Amino acid sequence: MKIVLTGILGGRGGIQKHLYWLTQVLAEANHQVLVLSNNDISRDNLNFKTHFHDQIQIHCFETQNSLDMPVPQRWWIKGKQFQKLIQIVDKFAPDIYYSIGTSWKFNLIPLFLRHRIPRIYHEVLSGDPSGRYDSRWLVQWFYDELIGQTPTTTKSFISSFNWQKKSRSMAIFPEPLELTATIPDAQPKKIPMGTARAAYFSRLNPEKRAFSLVKHWHLLEDVLAELHIYGDGPDEQPIRDFIDEQGIGDRVKCFGAYSGGQSYADRLLSYDLTVLPTVGSEGAPIVLLESMACGVPFVAYGAGGIPHYGENNPNVIVVPLERDTAKAHQAYLNALNSPHFKDKLEDIGLLANRVEQTSTEELLPFIVSVREMVHRLATHQINCRELQKYYHDHYSYESLKKQWLDFFDEYQTEHQV
Repeated sequence: MKIVLTGILGGRGGIQKHLYWLTQVLAEANHQVLVLSNNDISRDNLNFKTHFHDQIQIHCFETQNSLDMPVPQRWWIKGKQFQKLIQIVDKFAPDIYYSIGTSWKFNLIPLFLRHRIPRIYHEVLSGDPSGRYDSRWLVQWFYDELIGQTPTTTKSFISSFNWQKKSRSMAIFPEPLELTATIPDAQPKKIPMGTARAAYFSRLNPEKRAFSLVKHWHLLEDVLAELHIYGDGPDEQPIRDFIDEQGIGDRVKCFGAYSGGQSYADRLLSYDLTVLPTVGSEGAPIVLLESMACGVPFVAYGAGGIPHYGENNPNVIVVPLERDTAKAHQAYLNALNSPHFKDKLEDIGLLANRVEQTSTEELLPFIVSVREMVHRLATHQINCRELQKYYHDHYSYESLKKQWLDFFDEYQTEHQV
């Protein structure tokens, strides 16, 4: 079967990782794959197994710095590039068109092809529209099937975009650390209070709340030995500056961007828990899957599809994220009365001079949950082996490979392609 995949290849993001590994899975199964990528990248940098090269074609939509060009010239260049992509897809003669992400050009291409083929859209964001010019409004009218990254994402997309066609939920590929690194079987461990090491791995954007977490370090310093921040983004330098200003660099550190493979696995394995206090419009961040692959428990706010990772999984903590102001305030009051926080109430008053009260109120339920996780680790209530098995059963490379090949096989039978 001939399959077009569109999105972004290369890089550390969820779409990039998923597109790379899905391409390889389909090539392994002898499908012909055409990948349209939204960035400039050489196939030599992608490390696809050489014997699959004949089954994989890659074409990039060239990103040129054309802001200094007159607007008509800029649009003429984009139009010529778009026309070239249509010609490439028509020549490939695909059986299925699969699109992931919010690129207008990639979501538009199937409307201009010579032949009508099944069109699949995979939603890996929150399912909520980002405005009137969101390309997913186009998907609503011209695509045949919706795949959501989690049931929560699928439900949100159906509601937000009034989707009335076929839909299902399927996870995306994380980096399969069991293939790209050597990961030992998780072992039982008991972490004494005050010695736990926590890490954050993600983009450093305001909605991810990494900076806010660092600002509230004094509410965690008695239960954590260290808090390490990995990632890049607009909050990276402010985090570094704050750490220096407060003189907490011996225990709180910001390391910036991180690579994948063995070095990434080794970093994850060196920590006792990972944290993700995001309150943004999330799909289901795959960094949490990668943490589970190493048998490292996480604490995360239940943004987007994250609660799905906590279903029947007692070795992680997903903190309910209240969007309603009154409910959020009640969650804050409940956090103040938590047994895991009774010794820190005085510090909350001290924090009023450092950060906004709204920031403390928003983050306090998360901080209480981090303290609770540390308590569970100290009292041997976290089963790291069970957590790693949960990953292997639901999200490992072999598990997701079977799910995706079954999906495309079913599609091939249903549409007789």
